[in-house]
Amino acid sequence: MGNAQYCGIPIMVDEFLADIGSQVGLEPQEIRVVRYRGNSAQQMSEYGRNPSRESIVFFTRP
Repeated sequence: MGNAQYCGIPIMVDEFLADIGSQVGLEPQEIRVVRYRGNSAQQMSEYGRNPSRESIVFFTRP
């Protein structure tokens, strides 16, 4: 799961996914960060370097 940025504001997609999983009856166990990636050249020129994380979201069924 890759997080994103919009106009320099981080969008924590992995945390949103964990929340949605909880709402549909899954139990989030862990959000494991696997790497950080840089933002696009267009974003970097205006907002500076602000890496986003790529994560794996683990769930269990109750």
